[in-house]
Amino acid sequence: IFWKASPEVVSLFCKCITTVVESHGGEEGVPEDCVKRCSQAALALVNYVGRNRFPEVRYVFDFFLRTPAFSSTLCSDLPILCRCLCPNKFSDISQPGAPPAAHALIESCLDAFLHVPEQVQANPSDLPAAALWTWQTLTADSTPKMATLMCNLPLILSSLPPKQRRPEWLYVIQSMYHGFLVSRGVLVDNVPWQYDEGGNGVTINGETLQVPDLTRQIQGSTLAHVFPAAAAMMMDSGVEWRLSRICHQAFSEDNDARLRWIMARSLPVFPALFGPASAVGLSDQMLRMLHDKDLDVAEAVHKSYLDFAHSICAQDPSLTDKVTRDFTNKALWSRRLHFAIYQAEQLVQLLQLQSVSGVEETCTSTAIELLAAECTEVRKQAACASSEMLSRLHPSLPCWQSLLEALIGCAQGTCRQKQTFLWACEEMLITSPVLFRQHFLDPLKQIAHMQTRVVKSRSLVYNYAWNLMARANDPSGFQPTAETSSRRHLS
Repeated sequence: IFWKASPEVVSLFCKCITTVVESHGGEEGVPEDCVKRCSQAALALVNYVGRNRFPEVRYVFDFFLRTPAFSSTLCSDLPILCRCLCPNKFSDISQPGAPPAAHALIESCLDAFLHVPEQVQANPSDLPAAALWTWQTLTADSTPKMATLMCNLPLILSSLPPKQRRPEWLYVIQSMYHGFLVSRGVLVDNVPWQYDEGGNGVTINGETLQVPDLTRQIQGSTLAHVFPAAAAMMMDSGVEWRLSRICHQAFSEDNDARLRWIMARSLPVFPALFGPASAVGLSDQMLRMLHDKDLDVAEAVHKSYLDFAHSICAQDPSLTDKVTRDFTNKALWSRRLHFAIYQAEQLVQLLQLQSVSGVEETCTSTAIELLAAECTEVRKQAACASSEMLSRLHPSLPCWQSLLEALIGCAQGTCRQKQTFLWACEEMLITSPVLFRQHFLDPLKQIAHMQTRVVKSRSLVYNYAWNLMARANDPSGFQPTAETSSRRHLS
């Protein structure tokens, strides 16, 4: 409703929200249910009107910030507000941040909620002091609101321009991730904290904190989700983060499969963030996650296998063969039926890695095998990939001829094989019309003329072939009869 609403209607709705709050006593005595409903209404309004019309609704959040009953709710809702203002920022740090009208509001919220002490502000690179304050703030808050804010701080700061990301906030982010290392008992050399003998306490700057209290407040899944944004922010701001690679390794090897799955989803972004020095370690990490006993983790790696390969090879081309060696490992791809879909989808990406030894033969032989797969979607993706590979490979290569023969052979096979051939024809019409007319048009005409007693099978393949011939602007090969027209109508 609201994205089409006039400014007057939006202003009226905002006035309704503030009036409801004032009718319950203004700054005091607002029922908790009223606070929750008004906050949800304000966030829904921002979500509907969009980031470009945020100035029309900003004063509602300014009103919330001035109202004590709403300030604590806004503390935990600030990450949601930032997601509404820049929805694509969470998955892609290069996307634009929040609109300028929201910058001052976000900064005011952080100033009001974080209360970073002057000692940390004056010397933010004093990591022990920043970590001690961060951990004490977490353990002192019995509610999850402050933990939610601090764990989502990378997401919140990514909505601000780089110049408005204060150094003390960046070091608070580092302290949060170091708190995760402490909660997992990770042993790291040359760090300003020490564990006690039992591992239940940690001492930093002369103060001792209880590890279980810290573990209770640390939201590991949230920190893992926003870790790429945190690492990119440190790099953009020129702030050294010595333990970033250790944090990534801790997430990737954690006992919680959810954290490993989150890291597996974002694997392709890390080679550029960590640089060539970490290329070998990242490639080893990817291969371990590919063989993970939790198939959801392995599936996340399968989905972006070649994206990671291209990213890691841009940092260190010598790792190409090592990273891609398991792409054709049938034992890995057959662990779930739909894993082969991702393999078929990425065949062309593998072909683009020219540094892989024998990449042409590997791609074509894998494609030929997938063309005969049991899963329909696998065959469809393999057919599309095969057509594109034919247009990319040189016709003089033996593997080019083998792939062409496999596709043409499908036209002479069963109804299922004919359907696979027709998928290849459709892709070939787009990628290489010349090759289509040279090698695919005649088999396509034969399918259009095929005879079978099974009406349903004939109609499905027959109609598909007829439509492709019409798209190729060559209807001469087929003239529908009364019998075939009636069958097509029945289908």
